[in-house]
Amino acid sequence: MNEIFWDYVKDNLTANEYENLAEHISCASKRLGWLKSGSTDFHLDEIHKLAKLLKVNPNDLIMDYGLGYKNITLDEMDSLLAMEGEKLGRIAHVA
Repeated sequence: MNEIFWDYVKDNLTANEYENLAEHISCASKRLGWLKSGSTDFHLDEIHKLAKLLKVNPNDLIMDYGLGYKNITLDEMDSLLAMEGEKLGRIAHVA
């Protein structure tokens, strides 16, 4: 994950929240290390928990910082957008 994103996280959480981030997003500290190094990507449930902690919309973390691009399905993204009254662009298939 990029340094700009992690600086944003650190700047917008309390020291306690940042130090206990793995617990807050329900992942192992080893996984958090992988997330920070960019060797793995966030799952949607982790993004939701992180967004709640940061008091932002999960879509903002996805669109602004690319969180979850390797793991989020189009169906999951469509569901997220639907909560805001939006949807992914789709081409109608004619049978």
